[in-house]
Amino acid sequence: MSSAVRYSYRRLTRADVSLLKDLLGVFGEAFGEINTYQHSVPGDDYLTRLLTKQHFIAVVAMNGKEVGGGLAAYELDRRPRC
Repeated sequence: MSSAVRYSYRRLTRADVSLLKDLLGVFGEAFGEINTYQHSVPGDDYLTRLLTKQHFIAVVAMNGKEVGGGLAAYELDRRPRC
């Protein structure tokens, strides 16, 4: 009999760059794009700035200390009509 996995959920802050990198790894596996998500990871300074932007949200599902899933959402600027 397998035991149920219990996840906790957490919105990432500027102090969670390492968790954001782990989430990128999860995305790479989920989308079959490991090279895209793991070989061109932006630097810590960029990721810290990204996590402070009001239009960007990242949430992770944690199984203990391991990122098991998550989502990233952001608002795109609307392009003006010409």
